[in-house]
Amino acid sequence: DAQLLDILAGKLPVDTQLNALEAALTSGSASAKEKVAAFVESRDKQIESSPKVAYADCLEGGDIKAGRELFFTRSSLSCVRCHKVGETGGEVGPSLSQIGLQKDNGYLLEAIVAPDTAIATGFETVVILTEDDENFSGILKSEDDERVQIMDAQGALISIEKDSIVARKKGLSSMPAGLMKYMNRRDLRDLVAYLKSLDGTPEATANIGDVGGHK
Repeated sequence: DAQLLDILAGKLPVDTQLNALEAALTSGSASAKEKVAAFVESRDKQIESSPKVAYADCLEGGDIKAGRELFFTRSSLSCVRCHKVGETGGEVGPSLSQIGLQKDNGYLLEAIVAPDTAIATGFETVVILTEDDENFSGILKSEDDERVQIMDAQGALISIEKDSIVARKKGLSSMPAGLMKYMNRRDLRDLVAYLKSLDGTPEATANIGDVGGHK
């Protein structure tokens, strides 16, 4: 099968790779399915070491409308709880209203599947242990000679006296890892497409509050 050979050789356009692979797995011959299964197994071994390579078939070709629905309505992803688009959403993470202008598809995909790879400037996290044996973690918001102020996962600001700190280290991204447990590859492709569409124009952020009942 010529298309199968193109899939295995990586010759198909990026925006058609996922569709072709799914078709080969569902309607191909037994031999074709075996070859595709081996390809998928090899590809998935790269998820941790090279996520952009492993998820290359999700970089382009997504449905913007479907991605928007995912962003605003799938509670397991919590996108809108932490990120703001237009006037809707939380402020734990950076605003995404113009993210499509600022970042390419590869960055957007990696931020979803491997969030610790590149933490957005101004959203670095810290983990702090105080002399009272209390642990705090969150996004570093401000710091002076006397206090460190962080924002926790619920968006609450916490002020910690520096004299009380006995240990401090850099934290992981506030973006949750393991989001692919709640998405398939088509979902990921749609979400990347939606994020890339966010160019700050009124059209890109129009009627955001009406999606999924958000006001």
